[in-house]
Amino acid sequence: MLFGLASFAEGVDLPGAYCEHVVIAKIPFAVPDDPVE
Repeated sequence: MLFGLASFAEGVDLPGAYCEHVVIAKIPFAVPDDPVE
């Protein structure tokens, strides 16, 4: 089991059976207030 924070958002590459399931609890981006801007 691997836990990551916002600083752990990219750069992980686990081959084959080491990475069978991925769960993203929150996308690491702010919610846009006005998507037209």
